[in-house]
Parts: sequence; C-alpha cells; structure tokens
Amino acid sequence: MCSLKSQALLFHRIGISLLKRNASSLKTSHSKYWELIESYTVTSQKHLTPEIKLKLITQECQAWNQPVEQNSPHPLGEPFWAFYWPGGQALSRYILDNHLIAKGKRVLDFGCGSGALSIAALKSGAKFSVANDIDTMAIAASQLNAQINAVELNVCEDNLIGSDCADFDLILVGDMLYDSALSDVIAAWLMKLRLAGKVILVGDPGRGPVGNSTLFANSLCHLAKYELDSFTKKDNYGFLQSHVFTLL
Repeated sequence: MCSLKSQALLFHRIGISLLKRNASSLKTSHSKYWELIESYTVTSQKHLTPEIKLKLITQECQAWNQPVEQNSPHPLGEPFWAFYWPGGQALSRYILDNHLIAKGKRVLDFGCGSGALSIAALKSGAKFSVANDIDTMAIAASQLNAQINAVELNVCEDNLIGSDCADFDLILVGDMLYDSALSDVIAAWLMKLRLAGKVILVGDPGRGPVGNSTLFANSLCHLAKYELDSFTKKDNYGFLQSHVFTLL
C-alpha cells in the first residue's frame, strides 16, 4: 500500500506509457468529472503563481495520505494532474512575468496536467492555447481550472509526439523530461519542432534526463531559475529550485 501522493509520483515518473497510448481528440466539455475532482481537491494558491487558482491535492486533503492498493483502480485514475509540479510552476511564473513570450501566440501545452501553463499563456495574451494530455481526467481538470480562472482553452487528447504541430508557434513543456527513455523520444521531437521554427520552452527542477540527454547537447539555453516555495519543497523530494530553458 502507498499514499495517493506517492502513487502519483510513481505514475508521473513511469509515464513511458504515454508512448504506447493513442486517444482521440475531444473538444467537448468534460464537466461530468468536475464534481469528482472537487471532492478530492482544494482550490490552492500556495505555489509560485498565486494569481492562478488550481484544484490540487494538498496536505490538507484527506486524499493526500489515503492508502491506495498498488493494483486497485482509484476514482481519480492516475492523478499526476492533481499536483503542481515544480517545472510547471517555474515555467508558468516565467510566462506571467514575461507576457510578450505568449502574447498573440498559438500555444500548445504538452502534457498539460492541471492546465496551469495554458492558463498562464492565456492570461498573458495568447491567441489561443491547447491543453494536450492523453489522460481524460487531466483534460477535465484543465477545463475546470480554466473556468475558475476565467479563461477559455481548447483541449486535445491525442498523443502528439511526432506531429509537426503546424497550428502552433509556442510549445510549452513542463515536467515531462523525467524518464530517460521517454525524455529522448520527446527531445528528438522537440528538436525537429525547433528546426521548423517553433519556440520551445521547458520547465524542470533539474532532473537527470534534461541535462544528460545527448540530444539536448549544446541546444539548451538556461533562461531563469526560481526558488521553490516551502510547500513545494516539502512535496518534491529535495528539489529546492526550478528552471526554465529554451532550445536554441
């Protein structure tokens, strides 16, 4: 048995299944899941972007330490979207502090989780933002969080790895480069998108696959560093800072 928090971390790190699943795009509302999401989460502003309200599982939630059987399905599915990971926090903060990066842009929020990056981009004047995740509950949470923050976003449940992203100018990637095998596949795709003229922004607290990937050698440019707040430090196994990078 393990807590929902620790199980979510496991799901988040093992996310290699992302490469094997292929869901269809859905533009319809997933509001039927909102009541379920709200029953397990609280509206939190205890993070690097307090101007964004997010439905999260925090230490004040009963679900935080709720025992979960390893092989037993949970009503929330694989709830990585219910935690505001440090890379996403840093990248969202960077976008909010530098509005011109997203202003007027067509934005893809890849592996959107809670939708925070999309919300930050829309608050900064993006033309539109598509929250993309293969997890239906992540899409539902993103739509709910968008409503709470009074912004409108589009959603997509397709596995977009390998696509040309012709409809986007700016690709946002938060906390997706955590597994070496998955990281290399995503890195190769992002490099192709950069060569096609896309702007790529990556948020990460300094996990090994980001700095060690040979595919990123001499291509990553460090843009910003953020000290994580006390709440996030407690939740993320020793990471004290988070970083924002772009691809040259």
